[in-house]
Amino acid sequence: MKRNAGYNLLVIFFMIAMCHRFYSLTTLEVKADNIKHIAILNDSVIENKLIETAKIDVNNKSILKVKNKKYTLSKIGKDFIKSNETCVLDAYNDPDPKRRSVGWGHQIRPGENLEHITQKKADELFEKDIEWVNDAINRLIAKNDNRFTYSQGFIDGLGSLIYNCGERGVTLTEFWSRWQKCRYNSKIGNINENDLTYTISAVKTSRISAPGHIQRRYREHLMMLN
Repeated sequence: MKRNAGYNLLVIFFMIAMCHRFYSLTTLEVKADNIKHIAILNDSVIENKLIETAKIDVNNKSILKVKNKKYTLSKIGKDFIKSNETCVLDAYNDPDPKRRSVGWGHQIRPGENLEHITQKKADELFEKDIEWVNDAINRLIAKNDNRFTYSQGFIDGLGSLIYNCGERGVTLTEFWSRWQKCRYNSKIGNINENDLTYTISAVKTSRISAPGHIQRRYREHLMMLN
């Protein structure tokens, strides 16, 4: 009986200690594996989409920080790209003589038989290219401060720039150089707004190699400011 009583006291002490530790915590880690995740906390529901890891404030019931958020082009962004491209169903030579394109500016890769395509095929190629653009967006974002979050307008403008210049092409611009120097503003919990505005202004002169690029870059820059 004495052993049982001692054991029970030990269990009670352990439970009290664990409860005290739990209520002293200010953050809680929640993992979601890039799927829609709902965390129920203190009778409140916090909904996250396409998030791998989020920190949730137990007291304020608010998201403190989001890591590895998956950014994607919106319909507006995709329509913007199409509005700046011409859909051509017969393959044509790019300014670079080693490259040929077809459809909505799809660059023909070795082994692809795309000398003549249908409109349906052009649209399918476009959607596949957009998947690559989305991946490129997230690769570039990952190379900057992971505390920064971005508006959908910024993502759509960046996606158009990548689609037109290529991922590597973007990294050769003044825009990219400025982006990497942007500072974190702890007061707003995000990228310094003046730094971001200064960075986006460089888009207007990025990789202009044809007359149509001037207007396109200006519109991309306006989109990214929203």
